[in-house]
Amino acid sequence: MEILEQYVYKIKECDIILNNVQKIGRIEAIALHLAIICNNVIFNITSIIFNTSGSASWLNILYISFLAIIFMLLVLKLLKPFPSLNLLDISNYLGGKFLKRIMAGLYILMFVALTSIYLRYYVNGLHLIYFPRYSLLAIALLTFVPVIIASRTGLKAIYGTNLFVIPITILSSILLFSISNKNFSWQNFCPIFGYGAKELFINQSMNIFSFNIIGYMFFLPPFLKKENEFKKISIITLIIAGLYYLLTVIALTMTFAYSFQTDETFSLYLIARLATLGRFFERIDAIFFFVWILAFLSFLSFNIYIISILIKQSCNLADSKELIYSICSIIIGICFTFKNMAAASSFTVSFYKPFTVILIFAISFLVVLLANLKKKRSS
Repeated sequence: MEILEQYVYKIKECDIILNNVQKIGRIEAIALHLAIICNNVIFNITSIIFNTSGSASWLNILYISFLAIIFMLLVLKLLKPFPSLNLLDISNYLGGKFLKRIMAGLYILMFVALTSIYLRYYVNGLHLIYFPRYSLLAIALLTFVPVIIASRTGLKAIYGTNLFVIPITILSSILLFSISNKNFSWQNFCPIFGYGAKELFINQSMNIFSFNIIGYMFFLPPFLKKENEFKKISIITLIIAGLYYLLTVIALTMTFAYSFQTDETFSLYLIARLATLGRFFERIDAIFFFVWILAFLSFLSFNIYIISILIKQSCNLADSKELIYSICSIIIGICFTFKNMAAASSFTVSFYKPFTVILIFAISFLVVLLANLKKKRSS
């Protein structure tokens, strides 16, 4: 009887979500989430960690990676009674449509903020480095042409692109670090604890916001071909993300002294500018920048698709494709509210960082916990 009730409950709650939704496997799901991580590395998040933790950035990465994995294991345990349901369905089960729409609104805000911030970095970067004759708006509009096509095509086109782009992005980063070793200095790891153990393990624990992919994972289950693979996908993704972050901050630390405040945009580009291949191959940063452009377009397509799906689910709309044009317009508008990249970086630290930590690691966890307790009481 209990199994039948759960089955009926799942059908009612998931009917809107699961109809006409493209399913993905383990590799595709991992690639989608790593697209977020790659862009975190390309843009400012690793630089923020480097600037706040100094020579102990690598220790901070190990620490917050451990916290993220422990947190996710706890969440996965709480999610066991809700297979194939995402956070909005769980919110609806706990507090009805009101709570569901609040959670959808908060996550839409988080995704739109991150997308707008990265778009500002991207547009400014292209303008300053390669296309100074083009206006920022023209670059932004041209960027959205392939993004709109991919987003309207659906998840299949996005993860198909990611399967090609993301491995190349990660491998290119590893190649970049390997050819930049002549600029490395082991002395930059001193002092070991950077600005102090208290600063490293307590004050800078907020750097766990760099694992914002956990927020995306809350909406993954309905899209999986095999719901029992959610745990494997989550943990494998977090481990790869932690290792990629670790490799990046080690490269940053060994290249720049901790007292050197890196530009909080394109931290990898700073390393790429210094890299050479023998006497004849210089300014190879252009090659890496091209790869990073592809990674950003994948990230942008995925984020716009997720935002449209959240709006569709929270408002019970029949189709989300027509929303994509409005979402792109809003993101471009918000992007240019930042006067420059410094303003975008300041917004990241002052708003996005604490907002992400509170939403993912406090509010969302509380919703899942209370829903789990409600389920136990009703069974």
